[in-house]
Amino acid sequence: MLRATIELTGETSVIEGVLEKDTIGALKDKLVKEMGLEKHRFNLTYDGIELGDKDVVGEVGIEGGGLLTINVTEEVKALRVLQLTGRGTEDSDLMHAVVNGEVEITRCICIVRGMTEKQVRKNTSAAYTHFAIQHESPVEKCRLFQIAIDLDPENVRALHGLSLFKEDSPRKDLCKKILEIDSSYAEAYINLASCLKTATTTVELTLEGTPQSLTKEVLYTKCLERKPNNILGLKGLAACLNPTVIVKVGEELFSRLDLRKRIVEIEPELSSSWINLSLEIPHQGLTTLEDGTEISQVDAIQKALEIDPLSAISFNNLSCALAPLDAVVRVGASTYTREELCVKAISLNPRLSAAYKNLEFLLPEGKKVMVEGNLLGGEELLARADEIERTEKQIEESTA
Repeated sequence: MLRATIELTGETSVIEGVLEKDTIGALKDKLVKEMGLEKHRFNLTYDGIELGDKDVVGEVGIEGGGLLTINVTEEVKALRVLQLTGRGTEDSDLMHAVVNGEVEITRCICIVRGMTEKQVRKNTSAAYTHFAIQHESPVEKCRLFQIAIDLDPENVRALHGLSLFKEDSPRKDLCKKILEIDSSYAEAYINLASCLKTATTTVELTLEGTPQSLTKEVLYTKCLERKPNNILGLKGLAACLNPTVIVKVGEELFSRLDLRKRIVEIEPELSSSWINLSLEIPHQGLTTLEDGTEISQVDAIQKALEIDPLSAISFNNLSCALAPLDAVVRVGASTYTREELCVKAISLNPRLSAAYKNLEFLLPEGKKVMVEGNLLGGEELLARADEIERTEKQIEESTA
């Protein structure tokens, strides 16, 4: 009687009825039957010596009760892992393993399917990337993204994922690397633009072999050329454009107003979309949305308040948009004068300095109004606005 064990998994099989005249090939036939191995994919060693199929048990000194080692290929080891876990090797199995971040299963499927070492590393890297995306811990995300990058240095999704957790300088380097690998990766242009401090700051970048010096505006434009409705690209480009500037994106021309209208089309459920649009519509004027609807500045702000009825900025902006001075407007179930809209804004955000300034502008000379339990006139309102702005500036400077 002999025993045989598979290296790696530790599975052991007992081979009964072995005779001295038996060949090693005959023993392998028994193992094929007992353990489900394929004969050409393993060999046997005894005391560290490899045995050939034609070797005879009695001639190579194998004793009863001895332990043979079954040496299997990487492919067989991988196949055994898949068999033990009940996993297949089809395209759907590989995709499932990658998407669910099952790193070892991904590696085994790739090996069994005869992929090259580079393909194995690439797919295993993709699995680590998905695993990182699913993980909640930022520290663990970074560790997994880095493993993915070590396996496949050109894994742009892993490079992008890691860049989101980095400070400006290393993040900028990662974004540049992504775009040098794949200039179509739209999100990297946005991430790179966020590293630039001002609208005139530039970054040196080589795209498709051509060195270029790019500003925020150009980076956001390149993002939108690749993904025309990328919401972060639209918002970024709108934020860095002057109101009178026209920019070409692909075959379309956009002003800042056009960009704000496109944003409303994509994210109509956000109050901020309508507030930002209202700031671009001329006072007492109209603009036409992409669906053909004509709206005024007041319409846009009221739409914002329907979505977020507790928006201090919306109440203050509505006061500014109304005309004449004695205008009255309905918001929800209540009606407000322009002064009352400012007071409402302050009640929602006592540190909104613009509301104090607007209220001071609207108050007739000598009149006072109750604000947050205090009766304030014009001078007190301006003093309060100045105090808020000084404090905010000090905080900004201390954190710069």
